[in-house]
Amino acid sequence: MKKDKQRILIARACGYTDVRKEQWEHVDIDAREVAYGIDVMGYKDGRRVHVPHYTESLDAMHEAEEILTEGMFDDYSSYLMELMYEENMANEPEFRLVRAIHATANQKAEAFLKTIGLWEK
Repeated sequence: MKKDKQRILIARACGYTDVRKEQWEHVDIDAREVAYGIDVMGYKDGRRVHVPHYTESLDAMHEAEEILTEGMFDDYSSYLMELMYEENMANEPEFRLVRAIHATANQKAEAFLKTIGLWEK
């Protein structure tokens, strides 16, 4: 699944609305600068903002993990350990748990989407 699609799905799960990829522009009159680009944007707390880069930021994934219930977190942990097994061929369950603690933001994003039933291959 493409990273932008993962960002959109996770953002929606975290309460962002009207999430989509779009052109943005920021004008700083005092500095006489204009910044612009294309990014994933959404509404959060009534403001249009850039959606966090969940697949690249452990901080963003930590915030996303906060919405998981206790039961969901058990599933999430299992998915993470499965990913660690597949990627590291760790046979011992204890080793998989240790490796899951060091999961990347991208791995956590995949496990998160699997947990909430939105992962697409």
